[in-house]
Amino acid sequence: MIESDDVVAITQNVFSTMIQMDTYPVATDSCIEPETGMIGCIQIVGEWCGTVILQTSVALASAASSRMFAMHEDEVTDADRQDSLAELTNMIGGNIKSIVPSPSNLSLPTVTNGKDFQFLNYGSKPVCATTFIGDEYLFRIIILEKTS
Repeated sequence: MIESDDVVAITQNVFSTMIQMDTYPVATDSCIEPETGMIGCIQIVGEWCGTVILQTSVALASAASSRMFAMHEDEVTDADRQDSLAELTNMIGGNIKSIVPSPSNLSLPTVTNGKDFQFLNYGSKPVCATTFIGDEYLFRIIILEKTS
């Protein structure tokens, strides 16, 4: 249903359009373990139920905010980082929604950030996880499908 090629095309399009960043998938054994991380999460419910997750670093969220809001990177606030990550997550989630069975609805995005945290989505299984690099930043898109 959701193929990694679709996730790659959607992610590349969203990052290119929204923040003028070319992104490329990298080997799945690449790790993302930033000291401080951020996760954008959005739910799709309806004929197909699942979750779209954008996992990244604060550094990428800062660069995205700077580009998205046309501001110098040292002016970016936590709220700006959360807003830009929410918008990127929303755009990717909306595009994923367009390829799953309908009718389906998209929730509002949720952003989590901090140090040394775990993100769990109970009752779901991963159907696709792709790591990307854009500029010098690694990030990951994970698609979970509800199992129960």
